[in-house]
Amino acid sequence: MPQQTFNGSCLCGAVAYEAKGDPVVALQCHCLDCQKASGAGHVAFAAFPESAVTIKGTLKMFETKTDSGSHSKRYFCPECGSWVAGRPDSAPGVVALTMATMDQSSSIPVQFRVFDKRRRPWDVVDTAMPAFPAMPPR
Repeated sequence: MPQQTFNGSCLCGAVAYEAKGDPVVALQCHCLDCQKASGAGHVAFAAFPESAVTIKGTLKMFETKTDSGSHSKRYFCPECGSWVAGRPDSAPGVVALTMATMDQSSSIPVQFRVFDKRRRPWDVVDTAMPAFPAMPPR
């Protein structure tokens, strides 16, 4: 069976990526950092092994301290500001691609929500999806 490939890009096209294979995990994050970085109630991510992801173009990085005390790096297009990827210190060797920047994200099932304790009441979600109040243990 041929290996699945996911392509995506920022809004202006200055940054593009390709991820080969199946994601390790796909989730929705409701943490306050994700809300502020995106301007939305949550961000959906598909995480891939670092070796499976190729990014073309220049990204700008912004690092924050997480609720757990570790750090998370977010990567944005310096031209249009699209948030393309993240690398949490809690998941070394993994690149989390923002699913909204993917061309074929509809084939990736989101498995659960994290930081549900931070979810805004107006952010309507699938309540049948498993949810964790914070980040679950790995």
